[in-house]
Amino acid sequence: MERRRMHNDVLVLDGLEPPPHFESLRIELYMGTRLSPIWMMSLTTLKKLTLSACLKLECLPPLGKLPFLESLVIASTKNVQKVGDEFLGIELEPKNKSKNKKDDYDVVFPNLKFLKFVDLDNWEEWKEIGAAREEVENGTLKNNATSSILEN
Repeated sequence: MERRRMHNDVLVLDGLEPPPHFESLRIELYMGTRLSPIWMMSLTTLKKLTLSACLKLECLPPLGKLPFLESLVIASTKNVQKVGDEFLGIELEPKNKSKNKKDDYDVVFPNLKFLKFVDLDNWEEWKEIGAAREEVENGTLKNNATSSILEN
C-alpha cells in the first residue's frame, strides 16, 4: 500500500502543469523519495516555497536556481541526510575560467530573505559546498537572508 502511494504521488506531481506565474507553492505529505518535477524549475516567478511533511524525501531539488524565491521553508522532511550542491543548483566546476573567480559561478538564491529548516531529524551534513563557502566570502553567493533558522 505504501509503495503504491509513493508511486502515485510521484506520478501526480510529475504530471502537474502549474501556471507559469505561480508566486507561492506548498507541497505537503508528498511520499516520493525525490522531488524533481521538470516543471518546478520553470516556476521563475515563484517567491514562496514550503516543503512540509515529505516524509520519504531523501534529497532536495536545485532550489537555488529559482531567481525570485524570497521565502523557503523545509519542514519535517525526515529522510533528508545531506544538503549540498544539488540543492544550491551549482555545478562543481566553474562555468567559465575567468581571471575574476567571482564571475565563474552562478549566483544562487539571489532574492532569498527567509530560510527555515525544521525537523530534519536525519540531516547529517551540509555536503560539498566548499566552493559555495568561498563564493560567500567573495560576495558571489548573495547571503541577504534576514532569517536563516535551523531547528530540530
